[in-house]
Amino acid sequence: MKVAFIAPFGLQPKATASARMLPLAHALARRGHSVRIIVPPWDDPSARAGTRSIAPNVQVVTLPLPKRVPSSIAFTYGLVRSALSPFAGARDDAHLPDNKQPNLSRPDVVHVFKPIGYSGLAGLALHGLGVPWMLDVDDWEGPGGWADVNRYSPAQKLAATFLEALLPRLAGAVTAASRTLESRAWGFGLPRRRVFYLPNGVSADKYAAWLHPAPAAPLRIDGAPTLLLYTRFAEFPYTWPLDILKHVLEEHPTAKLLVVGSGFFEEEAKLQAEAAQYGLQDHLTITGRVPEVDLPAYLSQGDVALYPMSDNLINRAKSPVKLLEPMVMGLPIVAHRVGQVTEFLGDTGVLVQPGDVRGMAVAASTLLSNPDKRKQLGESARKRVWAEFNWEKLSGVAEVAYSSLAAS
Repeated sequence: MKVAFIAPFGLQPKATASARMLPLAHALARRGHSVRIIVPPWDDPSARAGTRSIAPNVQVVTLPLPKRVPSSIAFTYGLVRSALSPFAGARDDAHLPDNKQPNLSRPDVVHVFKPIGYSGLAGLALHGLGVPWMLDVDDWEGPGGWADVNRYSPAQKLAATFLEALLPRLAGAVTAASRTLESRAWGFGLPRRRVFYLPNGVSADKYAAWLHPAPAAPLRIDGAPTLLLYTRFAEFPYTWPLDILKHVLEEHPTAKLLVVGSGFFEEEAKLQAEAAQYGLQDHLTITGRVPEVDLPAYLSQGDVALYPMSDNLINRAKSPVKLLEPMVMGLPIVAHRVGQVTEFLGDTGVLVQPGDVRGMAVAASTLLSNPDKRKQLGESARKRVWAEFNWEKLSGVAEVAYSSLAAS
């Protein structure tokens, strides 16, 4: 099959395109399909416009930034036009009369990622054109979700609310990145045969090298019991990690907290300042955002990984790659029992009730005292993520969805 992906934004810095669309495209290509990804780089102005092949049967089309035409019109038109243009290497049967051409060069299905913004507008256009298309949902976008967090104008909030409720009903099928979003699609009235659970996953392309990470840069860990927090600080109050550390220090006075990542609103700086206020600065190391190639070296420094989450709609709906990656590393994980976290970890981690900071600290402290249990949980997590949540397996779900849509 020939499949066109419509991206909501650039390949960086956000994760939907790089962590979801690209690995799915690669896995589908290995199944014999051709995939074209069309990108509107409104958030990545350094991206060079044009078409490039990134793997056999995987093509990325980066649209030019609009100069005169309003971006909503230019990007929507560019996304739809590029999605429906002929695939390289495919052509119609020249021996048939013009009115009998099977038009084999056109995509069999268009997969639109996110129901908002430019990709959402493209979905509306595809519906109007009668093109076979389906929608991917991977976040709670409207009220109660990102519309309340992002600095949207009133018009943008209204549009996000409208499109998020309308487009699943118009699409031929919906892929949902979490059980919460799957249930929400059913709540919109979609029959189960049109909704496909497609969580995020891992792939050997990216993660095979993580099994043997290179040595990390000096981190002043010095062999101390180390809690790892790999985060963007979007899922919890920034004070929670320090509260957890304080409790752990009661039983492990040399313990350290290693924070890999940075927040959207400089939460890491606030955490650093608060640690200094309590005299805990020597127990805290914050790396900031780490280049992807160096991530395994830094993550491997942790003895226990923490994944705290507030219980809200955004967290219930998300499909967190930042939980899957510590699982790939074989780290024991203590997490709050919220949304997809429970689905990913199963019984291979320690789950505590949402909001229970003390319970997370107790569980982490217990694991720091029990290396055998840490090893057992870490190995179980590694096996589970490769067995249940790898893109080679998950791409089969997308394949079934595309086939059902193309046949309808």
